[in-house]
Amino acid sequence: MNLELLTVQLQMVLTQLTEVKVLQARNNASLDEHMRRTAALETHLENIRTELSPLKAHVAAWAGVSKALIVIVAITTIVGSLAKVLL
Repeated sequence: MNLELLTVQLQMVLTQLTEVKVLQARNNASLDEHMRRTAALETHLENIRTELSPLKAHVAAWAGVSKALIVIVAITTIVGSLAKVLL
């Protein structure tokens, strides 16, 4: 009877080991897919950054122009107000 019990327990261990191997194979496939998608997304993100670089420079230039216009409008308003008061 001890031999039969040992055989049953060994069979249970082998079944569990097989299940672990199947799970490991699934996890490996999932990891491979995750790594492939991550690499593709990193490449895509780098492409987007490269494409946006000129746009950032353009926005910065227009920010400088808008600040200059604000200064010109402020000076014009002050000069106009002074001219009305003095004349």
